[in-house]
Amino acid sequence: SATTMASIAELLLKPSLLRAHGTHEAEGVLIRASPGTGKSWSMLQLHYLLAKDLAGNTSHDNSGVRLVPFLVVVQQLVQMLVAKLQSSNSKGPASSSKDLDNNMLVDYINWSYSDKPAERDMLLQAYDMRTLIVLLDGIDEAAGFKERIEDFLVNELV
Repeated sequence: SATTMASIAELLLKPSLLRAHGTHEAEGVLIRASPGTGKSWSMLQLHYLLAKDLAGNTSHDNSGVRLVPFLVVVQQLVQMLVAKLQSSNSKGPASSSKDLDNNMLVDYINWSYSDKPAERDMLLQAYDMRTLIVLLDGIDEAAGFKERIEDFLVNELV
């Protein structure tokens, strides 16, 4: 069990022979603590450690495939869902379920990086190649979308 952000980063970056073939299993890490104890700060620290290690260290043998850390902030994910729901409701009831059935992570990347096409394309490529390390922060703040966020975690990320 990992006890520091550095040890979690090391665990996530551990080489896998299966990663180059696209068969590496998703690994989840859950950071649990009471509100106000620094979980969000810890996620930012983990994101920084992963990015720093991946950018500066060529010793990771990923057979030419680079991992890409990506921080998903649940509050922003909920904002995207609300915007999509409002947009689909204005189009009529027939389109609402269709609009919300897409891949939520792809939608989030497109929504969050709509004004940064290079970053968006890199993240989408990393997603397609299954080399995206997704860090999800703020699950307890999902409010009325908690079930949808849990479904996203179980069915899309793991």
